[in-house]
Amino acid sequence: KLLAMIAMTCDHVGLQLLPHLEILRIIGRFAFPIYAFLLSRGLRHTKNPGKYALRMFLMLLISEIPFDILFFGRIDLTHQNVMFTLLLGLLMGLCMGKTRSLLLKALWVAPFALLADLMYTDYGGYGICIIALFILSEYAPRPRLVEALGLALLALCVNQASVTIFGLQIPIQLFTVLSVIPIALYNGKKSTPARLLQWGFYLFYPVHLLIIFVMKVIISSNC
Repeated sequence: KLLAMIAMTCDHVGLQLLPHLEILRIIGRFAFPIYAFLLSRGLRHTKNPGKYALRMFLMLLISEIPFDILFFGRIDLTHQNVMFTLLLGLLMGLCMGKTRSLLLKALWVAPFALLADLMYTDYGGYGICIIALFILSEYAPRPRLVEALGLALLALCVNQASVTIFGLQIPIQLFTVLSVIPIALYNGKKSTPARLLQWGFYLFYPVHLLIIFVMKVIISSNC
């Protein structure tokens, strides 16, 4: 979780404050896959899916205004923050859990991906597919390999910016594949953080957006 938080902060700082530092955007590619992986683990371990979904719903409400003012400079209800995507992914995972058939599980991806795109959630249908990848990969003999290949394939299927490394143009989303390295080091054990720390992980998202927004305003006023 800490690694995902650091990567997400680097990504947003690079996007909003230091666009010339492409390394920050590259580091940021680690964030969403790790959150998707954590969500897939949460679905496996949670004893109360309703409370899990409720916490995520509360965070998406709290996060929407900070998200809007940072990325659009105003309240913009046409685009939704990433917590919407994660909540849709959670609901998709719960639907998948209602059936034992791997094919029927996979069929749940399309409606939720379409809904994410129609709602213009952050990462949209692409994000839903990443979440589905981590949920479904656990049925594969070598899940980390499946995840790496799946992330690479998904990265090549979306419109994306590129970065120049040693004269080569590399689609930036391809760096999501590297997130499989820390994920592979996961020991499989469920952590039970203190309630305050648990809410701290959730609140970090809107709080860090507000801090970056304030920094952006300060920098703009001094220019």
